[in-house]
Amino acid sequence: MDTRMPVSAPFVSALAVGAADADQTDLQNIFSERGWKLHRVRTRSQARIFLDSTPVGVVIGDRELPEGGWRAMLDDLLDRSEPPALVVIARLADESLWAEVLNMGGYDVLAEPLDSEEVTRVVSAAARHFAGEQQRRRPQNKAPLVLRAAS
Repeated sequence: MDTRMPVSAPFVSALAVGAADADQTDLQNIFSERGWKLHRVRTRSQARIFLDSTPVGVVIGDRELPEGGWRAMLDDLLDRSEPPALVVIARLADESLWAEVLNMGGYDVLAEPLDSEEVTRVVSAAARHFAGEQQRRRPQNKAPLVLRAAS
């Protein structure tokens, strides 16, 4: 099976929150190889401040974070008008964590150590999901606003 990303893979701008140095380096390398943009912060409060000024489609957060775990991060994201998709990184990424993340509104779970192909697959799918949710939220059948100069 060919696991390379298709040419139509979306551009991704994501925020990594609290990832360990090794994971941050791995994520940065994966994103760089694909021409994607990765922003990095260490804490939930830094993430909230960052997201207020720089929207992204995907947030990648550790299972355990300073100032609360992934559930608290998800709550922060779901309070936003256009919440980014949350991908959780966990050393012990078992079926119960995966089910809990999905049931609570997160997007997916990545197991440590990070696998480049899995990160690419999950993050690009999360970005497509976010873009689809943005489209769904936009009013349908609304004519574009046209401004005309006064005569």
